[in-house]
Amino acid sequence: MVFTLVNGTLLSGESDVNRFTLVPLDKIEASPYAARVDQNVEVDKLAESMRRHGQLADVLVRVHPSSSDKFQLIYGHRRVAAAKILGWE
Repeated sequence: MVFTLVNGTLLSGESDVNRFTLVPLDKIEASPYAARVDQNVEVDKLAESMRRHGQLADVLVRVHPSSSDKFQLIYGHRRVAAAKILGWE
């Protein structure tokens, strides 16, 4: 099931699958099930690209299983790391 936060309200179900929303970086945590790859590879280059062009691809999060006000990152780990380098919120 997909959950998303819209205007402070958690939504779920098929009709919410294609919703996009901004999630503060401090609410996103890496999933313990994420593939363990070197996340630092070329993150600086990605950060520079994101500074110039913005974030061109989405990240996917889910509601954190033990903290309903946080999210777990499913994919987009390098993009989140680059956004943090840039000081984005």
